[in-house]
Amino acid sequence: MDYIRLNNTDLRVSPVCLGTSQFGTGISAELALWQLDAFAERGGNFLDTALVYGDWGKGEKAISEKLLGRWLKDSGKREKMVIMTKGGHPLLETMSITRCTPKDVMEDIESSLSNLGLDCIDLYLLHRDNTSLPVDVLLDTLEEAKMRGRISHYGFSNWTYDRIREAESYSVKAGIGGFICNQIRWSLAEPNTENISDKSMMPMSNEIMKWHKKTGTNVTAYNSTAGGWFTKLEKSMEIRDSSKKLYSNDINDKIFLRIKEAAKDLNLSTLDISLAYIRSQSFPSIPITSFTKKEQLEEALVSCETILPPDLVKELSTLKGLV
Repeated sequence: MDYIRLNNTDLRVSPVCLGTSQFGTGISAELALWQLDAFAERGGNFLDTALVYGDWGKGEKAISEKLLGRWLKDSGKREKMVIMTKGGHPLLETMSITRCTPKDVMEDIESSLSNLGLDCIDLYLLHRDNTSLPVDVLLDTLEEAKMRGRISHYGFSNWTYDRIREAESYSVKAGIGGFICNQIRWSLAEPNTENISDKSMMPMSNEIMKWHKKTGTNVTAYNSTAGGWFTKLEKSMEIRDSSKKLYSNDINDKIFLRIKEAAKDLNLSTLDISLAYIRSQSFPSIPITSFTKKEQLEEALVSCETILPPDLVKELSTLKGLV
């Protein structure tokens, strides 16, 4: 497996990241632990979770982190894994009330460390922003956690372009490394942004894409297959109305026609091209995916080691309006 060194870090990660958002809720504990074993067996070493994952269920809180922590302890594979988790997310019952404050973030870091059974988190992301605070307050909080050895590197998720630039400016001024990763909603399928139910979930935009190309800042992409949109079209599978509402548009019709041609020419599947598109950028870019079958895991690992021809990547990006 070709591992990817994340820019401005000492971290080397697999070309696909295992997403654990449904561990303990949509995915049973037994299946979750099997997935982790299968992923590690194939050389996967990049794991994504969050303090809030699983809190929508009826069981215990932070179940995703706790299951992952149990596996890390029982498997003895901590030193081989790169753990990415997130905090500063609002309580699900009060989404309008921010928890991205210095106090909440520090408390969330300690909770995640306890849940995961870690002394230090490899990559810690702010799950949301708090635009009522100056960006330096949040960066200083993360720098303090880093200096205390509680986190090794830090990043953000679901931030606007303007706030990203503010954070970049402050990092230069303060002489700190700053954010090294952006976890963003991004797939080959272009969403109908007006139909994204949670407006705090930030999709990739042209200006953010240009920023990544300029700075080389690492990306981890969630919703990286758009729920299998193109695969379902290819196989004439039933598609839920909620997915149609999100991804049925002229742009995706054009992308689908193009990737069907490319799949035939390159002897790839539409899933191969969808995941390889994320992987084939000029900056380190890792799709986050999840699985229910070992065959899906095998296919995703192969897909993410595929590098698409640069002209095809450019053409697909242009169709999406990312130039």
